[in-house]
Amino acid sequence: EYLEIVVKDIAWLDVEIQRLEDTVEKLEQQRINARTRRDLILASFSPINRAPAEILAEIFSLYCEDEILDRPLMGYTHPADLLSVVCFRWKSTVENTPKLWSRISI
Repeated sequence: EYLEIVVKDIAWLDVEIQRLEDTVEKLEQQRINARTRRDLILASFSPINRAPAEILAEIFSLYCEDEILDRPLMGYTHPADLLSVVCFRWKSTVENTPKLWSRISI
């Protein structure tokens, strides 16, 4: 009889431990999500993210002109392509700035 009680206690404890481990796992995922949201909010305060798209486009244009002049003969990636993979805003700025991609240099 006492053994049965102890066995039931162990079974209950196993179930309770599993429930708590599941809760911890969910809380850890919520913490990861909260940190991701925090990082996105902090990134939005960065000065480059507050610059108007026109200013960003002008900076990109100057960078691309300089990089095109210094390009190697082989293994070259156009600077506008590099800028466009940084983030969605930069990609959008590159795509909406024709002078960055409308010229072909040979």
